[in-house]
Amino acid sequence: MQDLITVPFLNHDLYIIDHQGEPCVPLRPIVEGMGLAWAGQYDKLKHNAGRWRVMLSITQLPGDTQKREVTCIPLRKLPAYLWSINPKNVKKELRSRLVEYQNRVDDLLWTAWNGTHTTTVTPPIHAATLAACQSALLKSNPVWSRIKAYVAKGLNNAEMGAILKLAPSTIRKHRREMERCGLIEPPADLLIWQQRSALTNLRPGAGGTP
Repeated sequence: MQDLITVPFLNHDLYIIDHQGEPCVPLRPIVEGMGLAWAGQYDKLKHNAGRWRVMLSITQLPGDTQKREVTCIPLRKLPAYLWSINPKNVKKELRSRLVEYQNRVDDLLWTAWNGTHTTTVTPPIHAATLAACQSALLKSNPVWSRIKAYVAKGLNNAEMGAILKLAPSTIRKHRREMERCGLIEPPADLLIWQQRSALTNLRPGAGGTP
């Protein structure tokens, strides 16, 4: 393995390693960047190494004083790995950061890889994997599953709260987390407000471009 690429993300450096022309990612920096414990995730990878195509690289990462064995997986496997981590199973203060990684890191790393190689690699289509992971999230959280169904029926937060015996503010918090995970769309009125705000910021004298 060779050709180490450093990719900053949320004040943390992530890396890509060229393994015979295939982009691979050292996982420990990603896990620790999300705020998770490496030991638990390493055990998860070790017990299903075939699925994740786990490999070891003798590499010296920036900031280290010597070459070490680094646990890597192919970049094409990263989305499925990230989505295998349920936000509901991590500390509350880490959930938004985890979701940021799930939603953005694989695209960021693919862009970095293709930007440094004359022969680009098309990222794998992982829509089916994403749908399967989102389905697993709903199955593991019955409240989210019911909220998704009620949103589809057009119920508001108060109506859902009355059925689920939860405060509307609690329903609102659940919906925000579900929106971050891509399970539901933001309310239409919020989207309209966001569009209006964007247009307002572009008007002369409103802090935008004249």
